[in-house]
Amino acid sequence: MTYKAPEIISISNPVLLDKAISVMQTKFANLAWLEKIFGRAWRGIEDREGKPYRFPQTYSGDNEYYNLFPNDYLKAYCYFFPEDPREIEDIEPGYGNYGNFSTRMSIVVYFNLAKVDSSKTYRFNEELLQAIMNQIRTLNGYVHFLPERVYEEADSIFEGFDHKEIETQFLEHPWGGFRIEGTLKYIEECT
Repeated sequence: MTYKAPEIISISNPVLLDKAISVMQTKFANLAWLEKIFGRAWRGIEDREGKPYRFPQTYSGDNEYYNLFPNDYLKAYCYFFPEDPREIEDIEPGYGNYGNFSTRMSIVVYFNLAKVDSSKTYRFNEELLQAIMNQIRTLNGYVHFLPERVYEEADSIFEGFDHKEIETQFLEHPWGGFRIEGTLKYIEECT
């Protein structure tokens, strides 16, 4: 499904992983070029000609989901894809301590360079990556993201999904994308 004006669902009182992702969404909102900052993504599966087809999706409300594969209507967007399992450390029953959580997570960013800045006549993917990294570095307190790898090839960006039908043109100029893989760490808050 390609959509022109997706609405992003926000959680009014997020906790745990949802809150950590919400904090990152707020940080990324400082980037004017990043048109849509979707939240948590899940692996969607549908039947295509008798075979399972896997794709990244995010909840859009009313029991519907947005497919997060490349969308040429949007200037630039990102989403967060956490992996199982989540680890919990440092819980001591009876002492009022709360858990320190960590999970492997990827941040996927997809963009149309011509829409982000039409005055630039070169591929400036690295400038966009630097802008995302700068926002990651400002995280403190409740949530930290420790980036470990950056992927730019379609097979790596969309690892675990059936992306072969995506034409290679969706990563050729003016389009581009990357996936930042790392560890998300966050603290369970007192409720």
